[in-house]
Amino acid sequence: MQNLFTHDFVTFLEKLCFTGDVGALPEGQLFFKDEPILEVTAPIIEASVGRDVYHQPNHLPSLIATKAARCVHAAGKRAVVDFALSRTMESMPG
Repeated sequence: MQNLFTHDFVTFLEKLCFTGDVGALPEGQLFFKDEPILEVTAPIIEASVGRDVYHQPNHLPSLIATKAARCVHAAGKRAVVDFALSRTMESMPG
């Protein structure tokens, strides 16, 4: 155990339940720069923990899909080959 948090804080997190509301764009929906794709209304601790749970598994796939769409759009009718994903996955922990 690394003792990063107090026992009281860990006990608080164990009992934490999300009581807020979440709104999100439908899957597959196009969205624009600075447009929220997820809105969370909740007490700050609940919103922070919930955001991390959502953000971690969704950020990288969304980032990669956005780059792919931009590359295909920029290439027009030309073929596109992108080897960046292999480097991205190599650099990921785990």
